[in-house]
Amino acid sequence: MILFGTGDTQSIIALHILVRTIIFTWSAPFARLLEATDKQLIMTKIAGISVVVNILLNLVLIPKFSLIGATISTVLTEIILVGSIFRINYNFGYGIPIKKKF
Repeated sequence: MILFGTGDTQSIIALHILVRTIIFTWSAPFARLLEATDKQLIMTKIAGISVVVNILLNLVLIPKFSLIGATISTVLTEIILVGSIFRINYNFGYGIPIKKKF
């Protein structure tokens, strides 16, 4: 703040939010698993849907919340992307089996 002033405080908040999303990078092996098992088209569809969701969220959130809106859009898109990858992998039998207690 001494060097650049207080004009970048909003970017500091955005960076703090985005740094915590690094945990989503551990989903990369599951995406590569789909690609290695000849399911590249599924990964392409998931990525395409994520792009559309990100653009729509940006159109809604950026005018209201500026940089923080873009950050929220990115985080929500990553959650959708990772959730979709795990769900598809689980449907193909690559997930951890969950035993029902009932």
